[in-house]
Amino acid sequence: MLKELLKNKIKQQNSISISEYMETCLYHTKYGYYMTRDPFGKDGDFTTAPEITQLYGEILALWVVATWQKLGSPASFNFIECGAGRGTLMRDMLRTLKKIAYECFNSAEVKLVEISPFLQNIQEQTLNKYNKIIWHKNIQQIDLSKPTILIANELLDAFPVNQFIKNNDGTLTEKRITIKNDKFCFTCDDEDCNIIEKSPIMDEFLSHINKNIKQGAVLFIDYGFTDDGKDTETSGDTLQAIKNHKFVDVLTHCGNADITTHVNFSYVAKLLGDENISIVPMATFLIALGLPVRAITLIEKQPAKKEEIEQAVYRLLNANEMGGLFKVLTKIYL
Repeated sequence: MLKELLKNKIKQQNSISISEYMETCLYHTKYGYYMTRDPFGKDGDFTTAPEITQLYGEILALWVVATWQKLGSPASFNFIECGAGRGTLMRDMLRTLKKIAYECFNSAEVKLVEISPFLQNIQEQTLNKYNKIIWHKNIQQIDLSKPTILIANELLDAFPVNQFIKNNDGTLTEKRITIKNDKFCFTCDDEDCNIIEKSPIMDEFLSHINKNIKQGAVLFIDYGFTDDGKDTETSGDTLQAIKNHKFVDVLTHCGNADITTHVNFSYVAKLLGDENISIVPMATFLIALGLPVRAITLIEKQPAKKEEIEQAVYRLLNANEMGGLFKVLTKIYL
């Protein structure tokens, strides 16, 4: 059904942008990928760090406490997670905060930004023991003028993007999606093209945060890269689709595969103003907060799960796994 809907759009316009294709495949209210299923874990299409081990949420909770203290331990603050998946990360963070920093836990006004009613329902079940959570459809619904700590784990990579070919004379030609022989195809498929990816929706989201948070901090964790001082808009073609934990053709599984891009963290930093920003590999961030030490303690408490915990730590910290492939961006607003 979604495929026919997209084909009709293309027939009316001759082609559609990649962002329109992504947005329809992922977020169509009736047939969109995120609106109709639980994509997480071994039975889904991909696994996020919170689903691998409770250590992840526990360690991020330590960052929340330290950040809350940097902000002067406000008696009330927005504690926001955007795109909370199953609610696993927030559950582990709240459990840890309640145990190690009750004043911080008690001061937190928990707000989840979730576009999918399907996933919101799962989040409500996961977090049913915490009765102070409010759900919002978008970040604009939240008053960011009060102290705010915002976390987004694997959110930025799911914002729809447009792709442009940078020509030799510096001009841009948009790469779009059309139909050939009754199949979707790109208007340009030259692998040697110099591709620029732009996400107006992500730009708007980040600009809104940067403009409206007066005191607080943001934490973004995602699969991505830094450009080491090069053109922050040039990323190359990073568009990809995943189904059943394997890469598949982006144009084949409409509404039945996750579609993402790699996040250009240098560009994100530029949008956020570059001040008081840190970008590090995920392993560096988690080690600095003491994940290996916490893992040893957990193994001592649960020796039967030693191998499982060690495998989780390997995935989170190894340079060839999430530890190196994922980046962590933090910014403090004081």
